Amino acid sequence: MRYAGTCAYLAWLLSGALVWAWADPSPDQQARRPQPLVVVVDRDSPLEDISGADLRALFQGYGLPQLRATNIELVYLRGEAEDRFNEAVLGLPSRKVREYWLKKVFQGEGDARTHCRDAAAVLARVGGNQAAIGFVPAGAVGPQVRALTIAGRGPEAPDSLLR
Repeated sequence: MRYAGTCAYLAWLLSGALVWAWADPSPDQQARRPQPLVVVVDRDSPLEDISGADLRALFQGYGLPQLRATNIELVYLRGEAEDRFNEAVLGLPSRKVREYWLKKVFQGEGDARTHCRDAAAVLARVGGNQAAIGFVPAGAVGPQVRALTIAGRGPEAPDSLLR
Protein backbone atom coordinates (compact mmCIF):
# COMPACT_ATOMS: atom_id res chain seq x y z
CA MET A 1 0.00 0.00 0.00
CA ARG A 2 2.80 2.35 0.86
CA TYR A 3 4.43 1.75 -2.56
CA ALA A 4 1.22 2.69 -4.43
CA GLY A 5 0.86 5.89 -2.42
CA THR A 6 4.46 6.88 -3.13
CA CYS A 7 4.01 6.23 -6.86
CA ALA A 8 0.82 8.28 -6.96
CA TYR A 9 2.55 11.14 -5.12
CA LEU A 10 5.53 11.06 -7.50
CA ALA A 11 3.22 11.02 -10.54
CA TRP A 12 1.31 14.00 -9.19
CA LEU A 13 4.54 15.86 -8.45
CA LEU A 14 5.99 15.10 -11.89
CA SER A 15 2.82 16.19 -13.71
CA GLY A 16 2.87 19.52 -11.86
CA ALA A 17 6.52 20.08 -12.77
CA LEU A 18 5.84 19.32 -16.43
CA VAL A 19 2.90 21.73 -16.56
CA TRP A 20 5.00 24.44 -14.89
CA ALA A 21 7.95 23.87 -17.26
CA TRP A 22 5.71 23.92 -20.31
CA ALA A 23 3.75 27.01 -19.31
CA ASP A 24 6.62 29.21 -18.16
CA PRO A 25 9.79 29.11 -20.28
CA SER A 26 12.96 29.78 -18.34
CA PRO A 27 15.05 32.87 -19.10
CA ASP A 28 17.56 30.53 -20.74
CA GLN A 29 14.84 29.15 -23.03
CA GLN A 30 13.65 32.66 -23.83
CA ALA A 31 17.19 33.75 -24.71
CA ARG A 32 17.53 30.84 -27.17
CA ARG A 33 14.27 31.68 -28.94
CA PRO A 34 15.19 33.38 -32.23
CA GLN A 35 14.22 37.01 -32.72
CA PRO A 36 11.76 37.82 -35.48
CA LEU A 37 13.40 38.80 -38.76
CA VAL A 38 12.85 42.19 -40.40
CA VAL A 39 13.34 43.21 -44.01
CA VAL A 40 15.61 46.26 -44.22
CA VAL A 41 16.23 48.89 -46.88
CA ASP A 42 18.33 52.07 -46.97
CA ARG A 43 16.86 54.76 -44.70
CA ASP A 44 16.21 56.98 -47.77
CA SER A 45 14.46 54.26 -49.78
CA PRO A 46 10.95 55.07 -51.04
CA LEU A 47 9.69 51.68 -49.81
CA GLU A 48 7.86 51.61 -46.47
CA ASP A 49 5.59 48.59 -46.78
CA ILE A 50 5.72 45.54 -49.03
CA SER A 51 3.22 42.76 -49.61
CA GLY A 52 4.20 39.15 -49.04
CA ALA A 53 3.76 38.45 -52.77
CA ASP A 54 6.02 41.38 -53.75
CA LEU A 55 8.64 40.29 -51.21
CA ARG A 56 8.55 36.77 -52.65
CA ALA A 57 8.87 38.08 -56.21
CA LEU A 58 11.73 40.35 -55.21
CA PHE A 59 13.70 37.54 -53.57
CA GLN A 60 13.07 35.36 -56.63
CA GLY A 61 14.96 37.92 -58.69
CA TYR A 62 12.07 39.85 -60.23
CA GLY A 63 12.24 43.59 -59.60
CA LEU A 64 9.80 46.05 -58.15
CA PRO A 65 8.75 49.11 -60.16
CA GLN A 66 8.73 51.23 -56.97
CA LEU A 67 12.49 50.85 -56.56
CA ARG A 68 13.27 52.17 -60.06
CA ALA A 69 16.42 50.07 -60.09
CA THR A 70 17.31 47.48 -62.67
CA ASN A 71 19.84 45.60 -60.56
CA ILE A 72 18.36 44.92 -57.13
CA GLU A 73 20.88 43.50 -54.68
CA LEU A 74 19.41 40.86 -52.38
CA VAL A 75 21.48 40.79 -49.20
CA TYR A 76 21.24 37.50 -47.33
CA LEU A 77 22.28 36.85 -43.74
CA ARG A 78 23.86 33.38 -43.72
CA GLY A 79 22.89 30.60 -41.34
CA GLU A 80 19.74 29.95 -39.40
CA ALA A 81 18.26 33.35 -40.36
CA GLU A 82 18.61 32.49 -44.07
CA ASP A 83 16.86 29.15 -43.53
CA ARG A 84 13.99 30.79 -41.63
CA PHE A 85 13.64 33.54 -44.25
CA ASN A 86 13.61 31.15 -47.21
CA GLU A 87 10.99 28.94 -45.57
CA ALA A 88 8.76 31.86 -44.56
CA VAL A 89 9.00 34.02 -47.69
CA LEU A 90 9.76 31.62 -50.52
CA GLY A 91 8.26 28.47 -49.01
CA LEU A 92 11.43 26.56 -49.87
CA PRO A 93 14.36 25.12 -47.94
CA SER A 94 17.67 26.91 -48.49
CA ARG A 95 18.97 23.98 -50.56
CA LYS A 96 16.17 24.48 -53.12
CA VAL A 97 16.79 28.25 -53.19
CA ARG A 98 20.47 27.63 -53.98
CA GLU A 99 19.44 25.27 -56.80
CA TYR A 100 17.03 27.91 -58.14
CA TRP A 101 19.76 30.56 -58.28
CA LEU A 102 22.29 28.14 -59.81
CA LYS A 103 19.80 27.43 -62.56
CA LYS A 104 19.41 31.19 -63.18
CA VAL A 105 23.21 31.56 -63.37
CA PHE A 106 23.50 28.74 -65.91
CA GLN A 107 20.70 30.34 -67.95
CA GLY A 108 22.76 33.53 -68.08
CA GLU A 109 20.52 35.58 -65.77
CA GLY A 110 23.04 35.85 -62.93
CA ASP A 111 22.68 35.73 -59.17
CA ALA A 112 21.40 38.90 -57.51
CA ARG A 113 22.26 37.66 -54.03
CA THR A 114 25.06 38.78 -51.76
CA HIS A 115 25.70 36.70 -48.65
CA CYS A 116 26.94 38.22 -45.40
CA ARG A 117 28.20 36.40 -42.33
CA ASP A 118 26.67 38.74 -39.74
CA ALA A 119 23.95 41.34 -39.30
CA ALA A 120 26.45 44.23 -39.19
CA ALA A 121 27.69 43.31 -42.67
CA VAL A 122 24.09 43.21 -43.98
CA LEU A 123 23.41 46.66 -42.51
CA ALA A 124 26.61 48.06 -44.02
CA ARG A 125 25.75 46.60 -47.42
CA VAL A 126 22.12 47.82 -47.45
CA GLY A 127 22.75 51.22 -45.83
CA GLY A 128 23.57 53.82 -48.48
CA ASN A 129 22.39 51.60 -51.34
CA GLN A 130 18.79 52.23 -52.42
CA ALA A 131 18.97 49.24 -54.78
CA ALA A 132 19.62 46.80 -51.92
CA ILE A 133 17.23 44.94 -49.66
CA GLY A 134 18.09 42.43 -46.95
CA PHE A 135 16.95 40.88 -43.71
CA VAL A 136 18.31 40.79 -40.16
CA PRO A 137 17.03 39.92 -36.68
CA ALA A 138 14.76 42.68 -35.36
CA GLY A 139 17.19 43.66 -32.59
CA ALA A 140 20.00 44.35 -35.06
CA VAL A 141 18.42 47.21 -37.03
CA GLY A 142 20.73 50.23 -37.02
CA PRO A 143 20.41 53.92 -37.99
CA GLN A 144 21.65 53.46 -41.56
CA VAL A 145 18.64 51.30 -42.54
CA ARG A 146 14.89 51.20 -42.04
CA ALA A 147 12.75 48.13 -41.36
CA LEU A 148 9.86 47.58 -43.76
CA THR A 149 6.45 46.46 -42.67
CA ILE A 150 5.11 43.45 -44.52
CA ALA A 151 1.45 43.79 -45.50
CA GLY A 152 1.11 46.50 -42.84
CA ARG A 153 2.49 44.32 -40.03
CA GLY A 154 5.66 44.88 -38.05
CA PRO A 155 7.85 42.07 -36.71
CA GLU A 156 6.14 42.13 -33.31
CA ALA A 157 2.71 41.30 -34.78
CA PRO A 158 1.63 37.75 -33.89
CA ASP A 159 0.73 37.03 -37.52
CA SER A 160 3.89 38.58 -39.00
CA LEU A 161 5.32 36.65 -41.95
CA LEU A 162 8.84 36.57 -40.44
CA ARG A 163 8.01 35.87 -36.79
